[in-house]
Amino acid sequence: MKNTNYIELLNAWNLGFAGVDESAAIDGSPERCAARFVVRDSDDRRRLREKIAPDNVIRKQEIAEQLEMLAGLEQIHPYCRTSDGSFFSNGWMLRPYVEGLPLQRPGYLDDLWRIDAMADFLIQLRQNTSTHPGLRPVPPKAAGPSLQGRSRRNIPSAGGVREAGGGFFSICDYAQQRMAVWRQRYSMLAGKMERSFQTLEKTFFPLHDQLPVAFCHGDYHPLNMIWGTEGIRSVIDWEFCGIKPELYDAALLVGCIGFEDPDNLINEPVIRLVQRLREAGYGAPESWAHFLQLTAAIRFGWMSEWIRRSDREARRMEAVYIDILVDQKDYILQAMNL
Repeated sequence: MKNTNYIELLNAWNLGFAGVDESAAIDGSPERCAARFVVRDSDDRRRLREKIAPDNVIRKQEIAEQLEMLAGLEQIHPYCRTSDGSFFSNGWMLRPYVEGLPLQRPGYLDDLWRIDAMADFLIQLRQNTSTHPGLRPVPPKAAGPSLQGRSRRNIPSAGGVREAGGGFFSICDYAQQRMAVWRQRYSMLAGKMERSFQTLEKTFFPLHDQLPVAFCHGDYHPLNMIWGTEGIRSVIDWEFCGIKPELYDAALLVGCIGFEDPDNLINEPVIRLVQRLREAGYGAPESWAHFLQLTAAIRFGWMSEWIRRSDREARRMEAVYIDILVDQKDYILQAMNL
């Protein structure tokens, strides 16, 4: 792209162009946009430019509006509005560039301050959204006796599933849809998952839509955080945010920590995380009672991702991991003091 094009792009935000920073590492999935790069404006501030595919503009508009509502949290860096009040200019969006440090896996779990930081952000997010009229969920009874079966466009990604519009999302509906497909296309894999799936279908799925709900990030795991030396500098990749069971983010995070090593589920990383959340009043008792079942159900989103990536080893590990979450539920919940 020529400098004149960069200058024209930044003009919409009343910013001068100083150069492109090709050495800047960009965190988050590159699949979230059609193109992205970092520029320096005339005040030597770095900005991240993202090109949005036309079929994703409406959803990006919703996300931008929601992040703007959450701008009071220091770990959230909303998209910038143009001089005419829009978030877009010729399909491009602009937000501050936040530089971070690489996450050393799996050794990062030895840094217990990271566990505290991840828990504290969830607590702050809940406190912020619970008082914001634009992010509070509509009570389930307002939608009728059941929220399942509503028209939705489910798009799987790494651990998250997006519903167009960011409204209520049922991981149970999604798991049932995926299993129906996998039975036809991946019969051996589906066979390995069948017992755990049927257990969830019988014991958890009927209860899912009655759990308290809240606005959630939807894909909250350590790689969707930009890390500093002592805390989280920014939480990114909000494509799957919306109304979900109130412990969705915590369950997804715990599921990821346990996938790295299932022993983490009964040891300090997860126990510390759960304790910190509960001490802060995060989540109702009925939500915690079904916490591990929700965690297992969310892993169906990850299985979908491993299938998309043709990662056979991850698929094998995921099937075993889901069995652990379902079969050892009571033991793990006891270790978590739930």
